[in-house]
Amino acid sequence: MRRFDQECYGAFNAACGDVVRRPVPQFKERLSLKTALHLGCGLGYFADLRKGVGLKVLAIDGRAKNVEQARARYPDVSFQVADTADPNFSSPAGYG
Repeated sequence: MRRFDQECYGAFNAACGDVVRRPVPQFKERLSLKTALHLGCGLGYFADLRKGVGLKVLAIDGRAKNVEQARARYPDVSFQVADTADPNFSSPAGYG
C-alpha cells in the first residue's frame, strides 16, 4: 500500500473532491471551460475528478512512478512526466 492509499488520505481526497465537484460545473458553463491542466497530479485522483465533471484533462507530474501509477488507476486520463519548474517547460497547446 502506498502512503496516499491510506484511509486518512482517502477521506481527505473525498472531502476535497466535494469542494471541487460543486462549483466546477457552474464555472464550466459560465466560462466555457473545456480543458484542465493539472500540474503536480501525483497519483491522479483529482485529475480523474476533473475528467468526471466533463473536462478534457492533461495531468503532469515530475515523478515517473506517480505517472505510472496514475495511468494504471485512471486509464482514461492523459498523464505526462515533466518538470514544470524547468524554465523551458511550456503549457501544451490548448491547456493554458
